[in-house]
Amino acid sequence: MSYRFLDNISASELSIITFLYIIIVFIIILPPSELISAGLSIENIFSYFLAENEEISFIRYHIKRISIKCLVQSFLPLGYVFLLLYYCDWSLGFINACINLFTQTPTIFQLILYSCVLIPIITSLIVLRWHLNDCYMHPIVRQLRLFIQTNNQQQEQTWHTVESSINTEFRRFDKFTCGTATSNVRCYVLDSWILKCSMYHVNIAQQSNVRVELVDAHDIHLQETNEEVLLSTQYLNIVIKSYDSRIQPFYIR
Repeated sequence: MSYRFLDNISASELSIITFLYIIIVFIIILPPSELISAGLSIENIFSYFLAENEEISFIRYHIKRISIKCLVQSFLPLGYVFLLLYYCDWSLGFINACINLFTQTPTIFQLILYSCVLIPIITSLIVLRWHLNDCYMHPIVRQLRLFIQTNNQQQEQTWHTVESSINTEFRRFDKFTCGTATSNVRCYVLDSWILKCSMYHVNIAQQSNVRVELVDAHDIHLQETNEEVLLSTQYLNIVIKSYDSRIQPFYIR
């Protein structure tokens, strides 16, 4: 069976284009530290939409950061579709070029193309749901709600109370920080909180309600001779477990 789309591009060219696009997507999702230092990261490029400063409003910043990162990265597969449209026959117009791309290709390739279109649509709906009703269903807010303390003598607290506590402590200069600004994972130990920031999630634990366990330790020799080790460093893998079963444990290194 012949496919009209494959008449415009050879299989080898399609393979090279696909491979190069996968590399570009990989670099965008996991940018090297050199690109991050140069300001070529999703957070820096879309800093206008973030609006918040991490040091001033930690929780709001990461709520927006995770949402923007999920949205931007979900549209990367759609970019592959537009790239393939460039090689379609445009003589009959854009609509016919799209129809040929989605119909005049092998079945497996059609499934890939439809997935590339559905991923940003589904992700956009999920992010929209996160931000409805004062971000009630956002993963970070769902965690914050677990720390709301009920007290009959006081007015009922909201997740904003927990947010304010974390933001206030994060502004202090005596917090412990593990991980550089260009790394994808950073950990913070505040006066009352332990925070771990990753690409798509922020783990939150309250110090008064957790236990810390050492899981593993690795010694790395940076400089050694035949007789002795001149310079070495040690990496510790620590698990943070909350006494509240609703809060998932997480690892810091």
